[in-house]
Amino acid sequence: MPQTASIASVAQSIGLNVPIVGNGPAFTPNLMDTPAGPALEQNFYTATSMAPPSLEAEGVTEFLTAYEEEYPDEEPIQNGAMYGYASAQIMHEVLTRACDEDALTRDGLLEALRSITDYESGGTVAGVLDYSDPAVPPTREVYISKADSTVPGGLTAVGEGYTSDLAEAYEFAG
Repeated sequence: MPQTASIASVAQSIGLNVPIVGNGPAFTPNLMDTPAGPALEQNFYTATSMAPPSLEAEGVTEFLTAYEEEYPDEEPIQNGAMYGYASAQIMHEVLTRACDEDALTRDGLLEALRSITDYESGGTVAGVLDYSDPAVPPTREVYISKADSTVPGGLTAVGEGYTSDLAEAYEFAG
C-alpha cells in the first residue's frame, strides 16, 4: 500500500492526472491521512469483489453497524474486515447446509459448498455467487470504488456492481 501512495504522489507531482487503478490490497483508508491523500482522492480507484464499507446495501450496512459498535475509533478496511465478514457469511452458509444434511465431513463440506448456486450476500460481495463449478470464479462481477476521505473505509462505490464484456465472455480451460 505504500506503493499506491507513492505512485499517486509522484504522478501528481509531475502533473500526470490519470486514473490509478488497484486491485485487492492496494488501498487502506489510513493512506488518506498521509500527504498522498489528496492525490489518491483525485485519481485512485479499486476494482474488487468486496464491497466498500460505505456501500448502501443490506449486508454492508449490517457489517458497518456492528463494526462501528465494536470498534468506534477504528476505520473499517475493505480488504481486511469487510473481506473477513463476507468470507464468514459464505462459510456460515456452507456449514448450515452441511449441518442440514448431517454431513460435517470434508466431503460433506465440499458438497455443501458446491450446492451453492445462487447465494446473495446482501451486497458484501459483488454479484450472485455460484460455487457449483470449481473451474470458474463464483462471480465475475466487481465493485469499482473511488478513494473518498469522507466515508467509512475511505472508498465510495462508483455505480452498481460491474461485469465487463471480456470477463463475461472469458472461458476457463483446464
